[in-house]
Amino acid sequence: MDTFISSPRLLLREWREEDKEELFAAASDREIGPMAGWQPHRSVEESLSVIRNILSDENTFAIIEKESGKIVGSTGLFTPQEKTIERGEYEIEVGYWISRDRWGKGYATETVKRMLEYAFETLKMEKVWCGAFVGNTRSIRVQEKCGFVYSHEEEVHVTPLNEDRIERFSFITKVDWKN
Repeated sequence: MDTFISSPRLLLREWREEDKEELFAAASDREIGPMAGWQPHRSVEESLSVIRNILSDENTFAIIEKESGKIVGSTGLFTPQEKTIERGEYEIEVGYWISRDRWGKGYATETVKRMLEYAFETLKMEKVWCGAFVGNTRSIRVQEKCGFVYSHEEEVHVTPLNEDRIERFSFITKVDWKN
């Protein structure tokens, strides 16, 4: 059974295998993947594999533009990967990316705000984390607009790209989100 999360302009729903062509169209863009820490998709078959093995995880959603019905990105909530802070049982991390042709339209901010509501109200989380590589100013700005507070930076090895990068971490608590 699909989970649907709606916002004024977007619908978030679980990924389906039939989304593979739309995922490939967006995820093959060389401006998207490396900014998020993964290689651009090289084929529709690779996109199908990603849907089956990664995007099929619980609380991972395709971002669909209501007006066009087109998939314009992906978002998800997952166990935090950040290493330097002990994580509590009621903490989760949000991730997201938006197709380049939809940048600057506020879709990432709209998505993250709905994901925060879902994390705090439905999943009963107490804190949500978010990371972005230093230099990804668009993603950092989304976090700021959504009320995230800077925590720290740390060097991470990005295995899919075989690169060392600095990741900037921020968080928002349920108490701060409600205020």
